[in-house]
Amino acid sequence: MQREHSAFIGAVPSPQEYLYRAESHEGSMTINTTNNAVSAMISTFSLDGRGTCEFDGTLVNTDRDGWYESENPEDGIAILFMQNRAELPDFGNILCGAYGSMAGEYMARQ
Repeated sequence: MQREHSAFIGAVPSPQEYLYRAESHEGSMTINTTNNAVSAMISTFSLDGRGTCEFDGTLVNTDRDGWYESENPEDGIAILFMQNRAELPDFGNILCGAYGSMAGEYMARQ
């Protein structure tokens, strides 16, 4: 449990690129912060070439607990930022067609 709590240190998104790799997908998420606004550009694709997902928009801090959500609720994007990684849970509209998804773990580029 203590390890999980330490993962929340630095939960504020920092401007950097996160890399995503799942068994059947890969992609990236780029975070920018300017004027206290957090913007995200996410792009993933399935390795078989049958599906892609893209998101480009502003994120808002919901409860100062590491969760950020899209400024547009219809996007269904929620991201949990932790130290050196980010997680998109598998819900909402982040499934793009039958073979595309942005859900999963993103690791900060080292």
